Amino acid sequence: MVGVFLAIFAMCVAPLIANVPNGFFAYLQMVNGFYNVPIFTIVFIGYVTKKVPAVAAKVSLAVFISIYAVTQLVWDTGLHYLHILAILFVLCSGLMFIIGKIAPKQDLYVLEDQKAVDLTPWKLLYPMGIAAVLAMLVVYALFSPIGIAS
Repeated sequence: MVGVFLAIFAMCVAPLIANVPNGFFAYLQMVNGFYNVPIFTIVFIGYVTKKVPAVAAKVSLAVFISIYAVTQLVWDTGLHYLHILAILFVLCSGLMFIIGKIAPKQDLYVLEDQKAVDLTPWKLLYPMGIAAVLAMLVVYALFSPIGIAS
């Protein structure tokens, strides 16, 4: 029954996909901004500081999703959704830093090594990292206007 319902729902929604202004992929990317970037913002701030409390992440998440929803569904700002996501990333990062300054976390989290896994760095870490970056630059140059794309 669920499969039949989903099939009928998909058949009803499919014609609407043709009316998405910038294409379905762009629409999906815009919708993914509702959860991808706010979660990334929280994780990023969690990595760069230990003093921001959990309430800052919750407030930031609510602010981010609320403002993004208004700018995408209600109010046309004239800005591309990626620009809005970048602005909200900076705004919510600053908001979390301010909350962390006003009410810092008292018990700082310290990651303890349980010695469950050998954490010795790989001896080829830097040569392989440099090789990967160089390979990316070569591929980019090859398929850019200076390469075979011209």
